[in-house]
Amino acid sequence: MTKIELTDDEIKIIEKQLRGELTSFNATEEEQVIMCAVVDKAEALMHELEAYEESGEDLIQWFYDKYKAQQAA
Repeated sequence: MTKIELTDDEIKIIEKQLRGELTSFNATEEEQVIMCAVVDKAEALMHELEAYEESGEDLIQWFYDKYKAQQAA
């Protein structure tokens, strides 16, 4: 598996989105750009691992869980 690398800003945006504080309606342009980059990384990992079912309905939560597991290892 490719090592997941996230910037501090990407982590902040992911956590904000997972708490329900970030939507496409209230995100700044910068937050939207960062979130799009995170989605691109998450989709790339999903395709690499062929984890279409494993990723479930919340791709960002799945991706962040993978990141945290990698950090713990």
